[in-house]
Amino acid sequence: TDRVYSVIDSLRAEGTTMTNLEKTRETWTASHQVGLEQNNSWLSWLQYYEQNGLDFTEIPVGLIDFLDSVTLEEIQEAANKYLDDSNRVRIVLYPEEWEARSGG
Repeated sequence: TDRVYSVIDSLRAEGTTMTNLEKTRETWTASHQVGLEQNNSWLSWLQYYEQNGLDFTEIPVGLIDFLDSVTLEEIQEAANKYLDDSNRVRIVLYPEEWEARSGG
């Protein structure tokens, strides 16, 4: 958990690198292209575009255009907006047997 918080704090303070952004773009682009060959992916995209009033003809390129437009500054701004301490929730899961062992 401390490692996760450390990475989040670093992302908020320093942002990410162009190398990480490019790797993410490549991964999402490849996943998107594979998804476009599957019916479930199309159904998800159609529902999303319909619900948000977007142009269906943009589905094949919409995500790619978006990924290409994201900047390092926008990532850092989003990290500061959404990953601040007030939005953190720490949840600990214990096995079912834990209550019996702990006397609770």
